[in-house]
Amino acid sequence: MSRDLILPVGGMTCAACQHHVEQALADVPGVRAATVNLVTRSVRVTLDDGVEALALVAAIEDAGYEAELPRVDDDVVAAQLADDAARAAEVRDRAWRAALALGGMIAVMVAMLAVDVHQPAIGAALVAATIVVAGIAARPLLGRGVRSLARGAPDMNALVVVGAAAALALSIGWVAAPHAFHGSGGGLYVEGVLGIVGFVLLGNALEAHARRRTTSALTRLAALAPATARVADDEAAGGERELAAGLVRKGDVLVIRPGERVAADAVVVSGESELDEAMITGESTPVHRGPGERVVGGTLNGAGHLRARVTAIGAGSTLARLVGLLRDAQATRAPMQRLADRASAVFVPAALALGALVFAGWWLGAGDVIVAAQRGAAVVVIACPCALGLAVPTAVVVASGRAARLGAVVKGSDVFERLAAARVVVFDKTGTLTRGEPEVAAIEVSAAAGEDEVLRLAAAVEAGSEHPLARAVVAAARARGLTPPAATAVTARPGQGVIGQVGARELAVGNVALAVAHGAAPAVADALAARIAATGATPALVVADGALLGALAVSDALRSDAPAAVTALRARGLDVVLLTGDRPEPAARVATAVGIDEVHAGVDPAGKVAVVRGLAGRGVIMVGDGINDAPALAAASVGVAQAGGADVAGAAAHVALLRPELGAVAGLIGVARGAVRTMRRNLYWAAGYNVVTLPLAAGALAPWGLTVSPVLASALMASSSVSVVVSSLVSGERT
Repeated sequence: MSRDLILPVGGMTCAACQHHVEQALADVPGVRAATVNLVTRSVRVTLDDGVEALALVAAIEDAGYEAELPRVDDDVVAAQLADDAARAAEVRDRAWRAALALGGMIAVMVAMLAVDVHQPAIGAALVAATIVVAGIAARPLLGRGVRSLARGAPDMNALVVVGAAAALALSIGWVAAPHAFHGSGGGLYVEGVLGIVGFVLLGNALEAHARRRTTSALTRLAALAPATARVADDEAAGGERELAAGLVRKGDVLVIRPGERVAADAVVVSGESELDEAMITGESTPVHRGPGERVVGGTLNGAGHLRARVTAIGAGSTLARLVGLLRDAQATRAPMQRLADRASAVFVPAALALGALVFAGWWLGAGDVIVAAQRGAAVVVIACPCALGLAVPTAVVVASGRAARLGAVVKGSDVFERLAAARVVVFDKTGTLTRGEPEVAAIEVSAAAGEDEVLRLAAAVEAGSEHPLARAVVAAARARGLTPPAATAVTARPGQGVIGQVGARELAVGNVALAVAHGAAPAVADALAARIAATGATPALVVADGALLGALAVSDALRSDAPAAVTALRARGLDVVLLTGDRPEPAARVATAVGIDEVHAGVDPAGKVAVVRGLAGRGVIMVGDGINDAPALAAASVGVAQAGGADVAGAAAHVALLRPELGAVAGLIGVARGAVRTMRRNLYWAAGYNVVTLPLAAGALAPWGLTVSPVLASALMASSSVSVVVSSLVSGERT
């Protein structure tokens, strides 16, 4: 057996770091796969049971990076807030270090204009001051860069160290032996040392700030959890006390005053109010909640006063599961990233080798060690593959946040590419295109039973089911004041109905196939079902001890947004298909109402899978909500679970909708297509940047006066990473 862990990792700055961490973990016995995400600064590890997390941490630390033990699920909300605080601290740290280095660069340049640097004492003083300032400012870069060089696994920091060291060595050499540089154009390059360090740190600060913005939606979500809760101390006496939200337990009764956030998932015991669930579900309109209805932790209470009994805390709460799903999705790697990863893995060593070749070529060709060192240092500094490593994950993280605002949780970065490539959307009918709140519109009975008897027996076996049709039957029995008898051995038959036993009688309630399998005459059952279906209703046949007692005509109103959702999908160039286990007549009625031409009716769960697989060549998005949809959701290119559906459907799906609005499907496809465009643009830019700048840095256009100094190289390298992150942010806002 295997399991997944997500570990926070510090010290990673580029795609080369990503490769080193993954390689270090791959060498740990029992590790099956390791996937680093540079944006979230984490690694997802798939490992065999029995492998200790401490071994993973040790492997990462041996590779020269910082790691922490994985946080437990209960802390997932706190973990996100802690991560955001760490990112903010990183921005502040890199910003003041950049200001110190660039301020020192300006000061040194002014000093070099104001004094005679050819005097040994003055030159030595400027070099010494540069070493102190650069040492303080570049401490994080220097430590990691030197360690990576010592391990023989150089990263971005190593490139910066080599470039800055080259400029510093030239300056020290000139001060120590100025005559050795006579005629070579030598001199002080201390401003180059500070410029390289300063621009890289400035780029780090801007990049860290932009990366923090990419996860802002997730942080805002985590911040919804209130720090304290008000709990009823003595319900009878009306007492209450305030305590830390983490101390709330299942069964406690929350006292929720107007304007307060709900501290945990709960069911309303008393009171009525309108709750703002926008940050959880994306629904902007406040939702009415009263006794018996569920409230979600983190949502904002309106003007009413509520008392609600806690049903879920910690990892089991809606907010924690939502934050966890989003964090997990952002920790995965999109397929488009793999090519960039392979290139980045060899880019840093290749850059060092190319820098050495350029240095040797210019020294041997031009006979000028100063020019040679400048060209080699510029190549080393400018070649960092940071932009390649950030090109795809930043687009994915932004898209995840955008999808969450639409009311959808995408369970993996690879899902966006499959959504963008899909050309067919398949809808289930009941609970998806229809409201999922059916009602018993009529009851047809045989001579052997009356309406109340048929309804009472049907409600007995349907009482334990959460299927919309079952709820309709039970509600109809209650409306007539009927008390269904207790049923035993109740078993759901996905796609057909339910069977059970009431006393000594064996009952079956469902479609024609189920009724015939339990003794009903095929011709009679089919005729009765056809008669009900002709009215646009769904027939539920009731069989007792092999005798067909009658049938319930269950109708379900169409979702008001279904026609517009189908139109929006077609406008995006997708084909739309209806796939249902219901009879052809009600299926055709719904299809006509929403504008769907292709209909597959009377299909059981296995048949749904077959239909989905038959369409797989075009890329299939399957939208459903029931237990019988779960296999098809899993088989589709992308399975989308409708809000309020069965838990098993949500578990099988790749996307979970948080509110029952079908328009979110078209919006989600738009987000995915925009994300893929951004990924490609970022990758083209990152690759094109190196194709253009490396020859410039190497001096290929020097005869025409076009050269790149090490300082300019550091600025260009920093700007490339920042531009990729900003590109993802801007594209996300435009989607």
